[in-house]
Amino acid sequence: AELRALSGDERAPLVAELAAAQAMFGQLEIALRTAELLEEDEERDRAQSRVAVALARAGNAEDARIVAEAIGDDDERDWAFDELTRLAASTADWDEALALAEQIVSAEQRARTMADLALAQARAGYSARAHAFAQQIELPGERLRALMAIAEPLLSQGLLLRAEEQIAALGNPDQRSRYQGA
Repeated sequence: AELRALSGDERAPLVAELAAAQAMFGQLEIALRTAELLEEDEERDRAQSRVAVALARAGNAEDARIVAEAIGDDDERDWAFDELTRLAASTADWDEALALAEQIVSAEQRARTMADLALAQARAGYSARAHAFAQQIELPGERLRALMAIAEPLLSQGLLLRAEEQIAALGNPDQRSRYQGA
């Protein structure tokens, strides 16, 4: 009732926070109705993205994904899927994290998220898997960023041959030099 009475710039963030808190405590239907207090535009989509992330943090990944998929605004949906990807990666659920990252519409955001996912895999001790994954990243800059960060874990796990093969595979001399430096 108090949120309905509010207007101005403070209303949307408060509604989004309340909806996220409701979702966190298992009140999904109430959370979605709270988000509907906002007009159907980016503000409502932002509240729904916060609900999706709160659901995932509370351990309800299935509903989190459903809510995220229903978000109309690409930027807010991408933000939600980026956060959901990171949460799945934090529990080493690599297949789920990849499936979530692939839902990101923006090529730049998807490449950045996938590079971060590859780095998380390498840090968790799966550098060979991370290396194979990083090679599939669409954008060359993000692919190189991931490959460079994975180079040291590859070597520390005794995968020198894989690192040497990567050097040979890089056609651009500048990229090859940067990779060797890493």
